[in-house]
Amino acid sequence: MNELKKWLTINSLFSSSSGILMLVLNQYLQRIFGFNISFFFPAIGINLILFAAFVFFVRKHHLHNKKWIYTICILDALWVIGSVILFIIHPVMISPTAYIITGIVAIFVGIMAIMQFKTADHTSTI
Repeated sequence: MNELKKWLTINSLFSSSSGILMLVLNQYLQRIFGFNISFFFPAIGINLILFAAFVFFVRKHHLHNKKWIYTICILDALWVIGSVILFIIHPVMISPTAYIITGIVAIFVGIMAIMQFKTADHTSTI
């Protein structure tokens, strides 16, 4: 498996498992994060599952199309930027544990974005 395919696989698996966990563990995550917005985690979870399907589709059928790969990288970067905004302006109050979880996830998503971007150089079309 080439490097780009590996990182897209990791991204798809991480995104889909995160999305499923958000759907299944909604009430538990609300307690950990310290707020009670019943639709928050399910909404993000569904979007993550859709994103994971998109990443898997690109990995399977459009691995050599830089536009699709860069789209995934941009969406990952937007996730990281959103996390940084959460840290800076605190639009909602969340627990200290939630900040740690959010930071770890943002770092991992950032690494995936960087690695996908770097390995996209080996693709053939744009």
